[in-house]
Amino acid sequence: METYLKFDFGVLNNEYVNSKLLKDFEIDVKIEALEGQFGDQFKFENVAADIDLQQKDKLFLSAGVTIPRVKMKNIYNEFGVKTVRDVDQSDKVIIGRKTSDMMSDYKWLYRVKTEAYKNFINTLEVGKNIDQYYVDKVNEALEFYTNQFILINNWSDIKILTDYTCMPGQLKETDYKNSSSFHYIKEDYIEVYKDLITRDLYFEDSLLKYINGTDAVTIDETMFNTLSDMFKSNDQDNAVLAMEIMANSNYLDSLVYLLILFEKFGGPISNQRSRNHVNFKGLCAYLDIYPHSIHKDDIVRILLRKEAVTIENMSVLLKYYYQDISDYCGSNYFKVQAVTFTDEISQILEKQLVKKVEIFVPKPKEEEEPVAEATETQTEEDVIERTDVRFGASPFL
Repeated sequence: METYLKFDFGVLNNEYVNSKLLKDFEIDVKIEALEGQFGDQFKFENVAADIDLQQKDKLFLSAGVTIPRVKMKNIYNEFGVKTVRDVDQSDKVIIGRKTSDMMSDYKWLYRVKTEAYKNFINTLEVGKNIDQYYVDKVNEALEFYTNQFILINNWSDIKILTDYTCMPGQLKETDYKNSSSFHYIKEDYIEVYKDLITRDLYFEDSLLKYINGTDAVTIDETMFNTLSDMFKSNDQDNAVLAMEIMANSNYLDSLVYLLILFEKFGGPISNQRSRNHVNFKGLCAYLDIYPHSIHKDDIVRILLRKEAVTIENMSVLLKYYYQDISDYCGSNYFKVQAVTFTDEISQILEKQLVKKVEIFVPKPKEEEEPVAEATETQTEEDVIERTDVRFGASPFL
């Protein structure tokens, strides 16, 4: 993250667009400081994925934490911990997967060399093109500014800097870079962000093993089949009970099966009033989904977001969606790669390949000896073994 200054022109007279005369050009300048970076959205670094709660720990829950406060009751009761509103009074700071999103935003901005921009402003005629107040304001802002570039928001401002030959301090093409995505901390969160990056941080996921108690059920394949049968029964009581089990399960260890349940039974789930129960809403908030059907690609997106793309989880998905993936030739995260022949066709082709094998062994350089031809008693398999021919090399297999 770096500190940048962003400058915006306020055009006070548009006549110069047609006249191209410097006497018709008049602007003011607005300045804004941004804390951010070009490229990918920023993420908090060195955040611990696991947390070891101690008795009477004080937790600070930052913006973006999605665990409902009511779901913290098991932690309060079992460990005697509590949440505090003042981060300085906390023992551990918890951030959410959405914390970065809530604290940041982005714009498409141009980069202009600082010295080139400063020169442009100072070559304008004071009192005609720009007021002395704005010249002083720009120079004061840049006096201790060390960044090589300043930021420009609008293409129209870039045109003023580069396209109008009447400007004495016109910039060259090498003095600026085309717009690109700039992620920055929102003004209200700058001080919070600077404070958080100095502390030991923990992702909210690390609390999940404590949320529903140490005896929370894990939804494995057996439990998944049981819950599926409960939804298939079309009995409302069964559906409500299944949703309650889902909401009070061990989210982390049950994640892939929870998502498959939403994919397969999202319709019945969305029709139940219990979808608005605080525990079930807490589950939906953690998964960042609404209580309705989701697609298999949505499952993978959530696994990616939760950093839960594992061999075990992806194997489960292939088990349940293999036929669907094959029928529809893949999706955004799955692809059908291998196509082969049936056994009947493969056997016919194998026989043709055996008959076409040509026996060739190169003669030694020093002493050439005739190579024994295959006798009638030799089988095709003997010939293949002697010549070291393998069907795997064939383009047909």
